[in-house]
Amino acid sequence: MKKTILPFFVAAILVSCKKENYAVADLKLNLPKDFEQSVIYEADVSTNSQMTLNEVNVVNYKVDSVAKNGHYYMTGKLKRANVNQSILGDSFSVDTRESGNGDSDLGSDIQNLVNKEFSFRINAYGRIIEKPKFKNIDADPFLIEQYNILPFALPERKLIEKLTWEETTTNPIDKKVELKTTYTIKKIDSKSINVSSLGLMGYNGGSDKYRAEIIGSYVLDRKTGLLISGEKSLKMKETGEMTFKISPQMKGFE
Repeated sequence: MKKTILPFFVAAILVSCKKENYAVADLKLNLPKDFEQSVIYEADVSTNSQMTLNEVNVVNYKVDSVAKNGHYYMTGKLKRANVNQSILGDSFSVDTRESGNGDSDLGSDIQNLVNKEFSFRINAYGRIIEKPKFKNIDADPFLIEQYNILPFALPERKLIEKLTWEETTTNPIDKKVELKTTYTIKKIDSKSINVSSLGLMGYNGGSDKYRAEIIGSYVLDRKTGLLISGEKSLKMKETGEMTFKISPQMKGFE
């Protein structure tokens, strides 16, 4: 009987060890030079019937080079923008694939940014080392500071389930607006890593410092470190709701 039980006991230990390896990950970007990916950014905003906004932007990213220290020198460009907005009954729309977008200042500004390259540098964990800046045009960089091949910087440590870390950032347009986000590793398997986020946003130093809650969920590819899918929603007190989705561009969506 002992000779029969022992092999099964050993096999159980081996299976257990294999599963344990899946639950620990050293996640970081693993991309070759000249790698390219386009990412779709979608936004739906509704503020108590006073304003609605539907926006879809497609941004292409390319790895120009990879330094010995693991830093990625990147080039990005806005491939497409589609905006539909209504404020107190006044409507505005622009689709950069169509002509006639130059009829308004905003439409002209958006059209002028399409296919204009910007450069930036990140480390292997997606943290910005050099902020984005346009290469060949004189335009305000805050328009592109929101873009990165990763939606957030990864922690520079081994990941395990239930691990949490915090990031605090400011709005590139209004530096008084602060966003404090707590990220949590929800699940790790052999192919992907699931991350949840809880963000609190508000005016730094105000009487009601944090007035908006942002809840997000992301799936990252364990092999490359890239985003598979991401979504976050924002609810502001007495104003409205916002939903944002991020995903790699699918074939046929141009």
